[in-house]
Amino acid sequence: MPFAYDEREQPPAAFVEVQVTNLDSGATHSARAKLDTGASITVLPDSLATALGLKSKSEILVAGYDRVGAWRKLYWASITVAGY
Repeated sequence: MPFAYDEREQPPAAFVEVQVTNLDSGATHSARAKLDTGASITVLPDSLATALGLKSKSEILVAGYDRVGAWRKLYWASITVAGY
């Protein structure tokens, strides 16, 4: 799988090109995505969800390493990484 480390991130992080597809409309958008092997969910920027016309299916309570919770919209989408 082709990826490159972005030295502008601290610490440097691996990024790959992905294709995100709206399962309802078939609309697709290519994006650069950060790989986080410790993440248990995939997060999309609100701007990408809007561009794809994704409709929120629900909300989910999420928390980062600091354990501070926040409610975020939940979407269903297909994400293809390096053609897989």
